[in-house]
Amino acid sequence: MGSQQLLLIVLGIIVVGVSVVTGINLFRTSYDQQILDMMLVRFNELSVQANQYRMKPRETGGGGGSYVGFTITENNDLNYTYSGSTRGYTTYAMIYLISQANASTEGGSFAGKYYTYGIIDEDGVRSLYLWNPVEAEWTTLVHR
Repeated sequence: MGSQQLLLIVLGIIVVGVSVVTGINLFRTSYDQQILDMMLVRFNELSVQANQYRMKPRETGGGGGSYVGFTITENNDLNYTYSGSTRGYTTYAMIYLISQANASTEGGSFAGKYYTYGIIDEDGVRSLYLWNPVEAEWTTLVHR
């Protein structure tokens, strides 16, 4: 009877160990995907703001058909965890975002941070690139 109990205890420890490792991996995957999704949502919000700026007349604080002068306006109530910059030109705007959160695994370069870089124009998103530190590569999401 003693060897059966010992076998059950060892099997129980193995099952618990495998469950814990699986749970940690699922959490990491979910965390990384959440950061990526939040970066894309923030990029889309800034794209809308840039186009609103372009369509608004200069007399009311807009660009009057141009992106020149467009800057990021943060909503502190939502407590975004990004730093970024924009650059407005006559026919397009560049948006560059850096996540303040690190990826769950430190892969590649850029210190484990996610980067989003894109260009928008009057027809929408012209190009959008995403640096994923987990896979250590740039991913092209949109290019036209």
